[in-house]
Amino acid sequence: MKQLILLCMMTLFLFGADINSTLVHADAKTYESLLATLKKSQIHNDETALQKALLYKIINITKYPPKPPSFDIRVQNQEDFEQLVQKTIQFINESFEKKSTLQHLQQKQQTLKEEILGENNNSKLFTLQLQYTFYTKALRTLKEELNKRETIFGKQITPLLLRSIQTISFDQNKLQKRVSQIEQDLDSVQKKIEAKEVEKERLELLGRKDRVKNIEQSLALLQKEKRKLLEKKLITLFDLYTIALQKKETKTVFNLQKKILDLAKILNDPHTVKRLKTLLTKLNVQILGKGETIKGATLQHIKEAANLLWDKLNSPLFMINQTPISTLKLFITLLILIFGYLLGVLYKKSIQKLAQNSHSITPSTKTLLSNIGYYTIVIVAFVITLNVLGIDLSSIALIAGALSVGIGFGLQNIVSNFVSGLIFDV
Repeated sequence: MKQLILLCMMTLFLFGADINSTLVHADAKTYESLLATLKKSQIHNDETALQKALLYKIINITKYPPKPPSFDIRVQNQEDFEQLVQKTIQFINESFEKKSTLQHLQQKQQTLKEEILGENNNSKLFTLQLQYTFYTKALRTLKEELNKRETIFGKQITPLLLRSIQTISFDQNKLQKRVSQIEQDLDSVQKKIEAKEVEKERLELLGRKDRVKNIEQSLALLQKEKRKLLEKKLITLFDLYTIALQKKETKTVFNLQKKILDLAKILNDPHTVKRLKTLLTKLNVQILGKGETIKGATLQHIKEAANLLWDKLNSPLFMINQTPISTLKLFITLLILIFGYLLGVLYKKSIQKLAQNSHSITPSTKTLLSNIGYYTIVIVAFVITLNVLGIDLSSIALIAGALSVGIGFGLQNIVSNFVSGLIFDV
């Protein structure tokens, strides 16, 4: 009877170029029977070897599914809490990796389905059906695990973090000193990395491949050390964030949250950072309350937007003599020029008004004073704008010096005419 079932099953997937749902939903005994039939077969080639290998994998995943995820940890002190935070981030990372694997498997399954529908070779069709079966079972297992992970995260990890934040005591001074020490160590490691990279470039130019390989190994160790320090800093910042939550210092909470997320972006993928941000928001809501969380988040967003705008305004648009010119510099120079012009106009009007009220000031004196003051103010404003732009004024000083020498020797008439023009300019 069993042999008849197996024969019918093999006939079904060999002659029908479609997904064999009977094979997909079969139990381990059926797969074992199929494997035994293949072993007794007189056909021995790569295709049958692949079919046997696939059946072994199908039997294994059917009989021995992966152990369900667990998250068992007891938190009694600061050290336990730090392990909890570390395991939480690791748990988030693993969940994302499994989601990526799930998506990859779904894409492969779809490709395989298209191959099955277009395949006419019976032997290869059997192999494709087995491979599709394996993918289906692997996907089912992954989905079940991800669902369990979501349950663990929502009902176990988040409440455990909340309880720990409310009960664990921390030494803030020691944590701040630890952060300072970590930053010093990071600076030291970074300098070593840069020195090794410079040495590597020299050795590459000399063609010393063996020594270059040693340098690369040293660089790998230094990068590993740097990552450990960054992870340690992240955990320490989380401790300080927890203290701020305990004290309900909203501003400090969101400042530290930003530092945590910025550091997480260096160490993890964007999806993990997004999940971590969601977790921090939940903790903020539970401890600070919705109102304070919204207020703090709004202020943080405004601050981030302001910083982003400031960075964009300060980003160079072009260069003048190797001096970067930014939008902000152009805007400031424009304001200075406008202010200088308006101040010059105001000065002119003040002199004219003063001359009208005073009989001792002649019209020519009035015109001379107003024009000289006006041009002086405009020139000073122009020089200030050049200084704001960062343009070297030494060349302008040289030109001014040359002009003064020229005036002394041969430009008396030109200057005299210019002054006359100022006097008669009504």
